[in-house]
Amino acid sequence: MRINNRRYIPETAKPYDIVLRGPSGTVQQRQYEALADAPGVSPIDTSIADFLRQIAENSNVANSLQTIGLGFTPRVVTILPANGPNPATPIVLNNQAPRGYIIQNPGELSGFSSQVTFFPSLLRVPAVYTSTGFNVSGIETVRIFLDVTVDAGATLTVDAETQDPISGSWAISQADIFGGSVAVGTYYANLGSLGVDENIRLVATVGVANLTFSISGLFKGVSASPVGSTVYIGGQDVNTTFGFSILPGAKEYLFLRENVSLYGITAINSLALKVFQLQ
Repeated sequence: MRINNRRYIPETAKPYDIVLRGPSGTVQQRQYEALADAPGVSPIDTSIADFLRQIAENSNVANSLQTIGLGFTPRVVTILPANGPNPATPIVLNNQAPRGYIIQNPGELSGFSSQVTFFPSLLRVPAVYTSTGFNVSGIETVRIFLDVTVDAGATLTVDAETQDPISGSWAISQADIFGGSVAVGTYYANLGSLGVDENIRLVATVGVANLTFSISGLFKGVSASPVGSTVYIGGQDVNTTFGFSILPGAKEYLFLRENVSLYGITAINSLALKVFQLQ
């Protein structure tokens, strides 16, 4: 907000505007230096400018601290099961002012892996061999192992292919994943996530001579595993039949009015409910 103060300075014989600016950091912040630098301004006016500058700086610091302190306040509430004499557990008691909450039922990530065989160990003559396709929905990465047990001077090229979900056709996602390795030994290729779409297969091309080998795969991923049990929230008389349910690993956004209380209960096991108070 611009405040025009018309002052008359005899030395200049004309009035000019003094623009005062507040603690917003934009138009309202620091042009009170005009007070100190303007011609004919007394030391008293300069002191006022310094005083206003200090107020602005202090206000900025106070606003920042208030945003950090009140904008995101986490806590944990242990919710007890609805058996025996246990009453519903208070989550928010007599909400002091209208504000938002995030209620999170805990969940955790756990890894999983599965092993598959693209080609069993066999003696193969020069030809093109195509493996079975494997569904990799929900898989994050694929690692491939090649075991060559007998080499009669053959060549080997192994391509990874992914399937077009619309046409059903296969396309090469990564070519020659083992770099032409054919000597007796064990070889490793990490496909990562490239080509790990819906279905995956391998195409092995043996040339020149016979080759005995096998190729296996390791599918790895991450899944969210529920921890604890479903929590039911509502008023003081909340129960597992009529309470609002929050499943394990899920969260809900709530806005509570003033003087409203929120309670929770579980069916079997107690759990540590995460509550985030927003401002």
